[in-house]
Amino acid sequence: MSDFFRVLITRIFAGGIICTLAMMLTGEGAKKEIVRLGCACLMVILVFTPFRGVSLNTEWLQKSGADISDYVKEGMEKAEQERFESAARNIEAHIVRRAAAEGVECRADVKYHITNEKRFVIDEIRISCGGKSDKREALQKAIEEDCGVSGNQIIWIKEQE
Repeated sequence: MSDFFRVLITRIFAGGIICTLAMMLTGEGAKKEIVRLGCACLMVILVFTPFRGVSLNTEWLQKSGADISDYVKEGMEKAEQERFESAARNIEAHIVRRAAAEGVECRADVKYHITNEKRFVIDEIRISCGGKSDKREALQKAIEEDCGVSGNQIIWIKEQE
């Protein structure tokens, strides 16, 4: 990469010397303006033409671009996984609050999986609690409605009293 800049600076410096000499040798008036235009064109040509003897090693740039792409992909996957974990924890918290409103103290554990289309699907909800069975039935119906799960996806675990 330093070869690139060294050659570029050398070309611009040489072009600047040629243009300075040409400007000094011309007189005033229209000739000077024509030489000035020619010098500007020469500088543009020197800056934007490809260098023949310079090999640009861009392997490091391609490698770092691939690394950045991998980091971005990894970060996106991690953020997506955290979002799904957060959704499961929010469902668990909702169930605990809903149970407390029914007068039942419990803990909930949501088991889920992610489909190929990146959709969150609840496999089962394990609820461990004590309390009367009639309150559990009301709570189960509420959970089925709130979470969109069927009754066989809700597993009740009786706590030792």
